[in-house]
Amino acid sequence: MLGTATLGVNPIFFMLGFTFMTDVPFLALMVWASFAMVRAVCTKRTPWLVAATILACLAIGVRLVGMAIPVAMAVVLLWHAEG
Repeated sequence: MLGTATLGVNPIFFMLGFTFMTDVPFLALMVWASFAMVRAVCTKRTPWLVAATILACLAIGVRLVGMAIPVAMAVVLLWHAEG
């Protein structure tokens, strides 16, 4: 959370937030998808997993490089399913 707050007051990200560049919205969606995924794994609750999936899909809609997020989520789920 400290890293996210640091980006929020970073002058470069603050100025890019008002442009049509997709860096800031993508990073925000990626951070929220990661947070929801961590909560889903820790609490073992399906609504958090659904939220993580929706946020990851939105991140893919903003930037195609977001395809790495669902792949990482699947690896984490497979890794925790074995344990």
